[in-house]
Amino acid sequence: MGPVLQKVAEDLVLQRLPDLSGFPDQVIEAQLGPLFTKSGLTTDGILLLQELIRKTSYGLITMHTARPQDLKDFEPSQPFFADVQRIKGLFNDQLVVITSTPPYFELAEQAT
Repeated sequence: MGPVLQKVAEDLVLQRLPDLSGFPDQVIEAQLGPLFTKSGLTTDGILLLQELIRKTSYGLITMHTARPQDLKDFEPSQPFFADVQRIKGLFNDQLVVITSTPPYFELAEQAT
């Protein structure tokens, strides 16, 4: 695990967008790139991020796979090449959409 992944975990635990502005693009790509295939996060990438969030929060915050249909603005007729994860916090949940291209992370509203 490198500093980019640690920063991602620290920010997601706080349910905020990861601020990677302090890292050169090459470092970000080198650390995040291997977590993805063309269609989204690899299984190992998902498990790694879930474990980092659990460890960073001392087990208080968890990340679980969600469905694209959980997103407020999900359009089933459009191709969807991203992963949706649910950050389960102490007081609320936050959906995060993770993609293989910058900005990599997007906080999203949940469908009602």
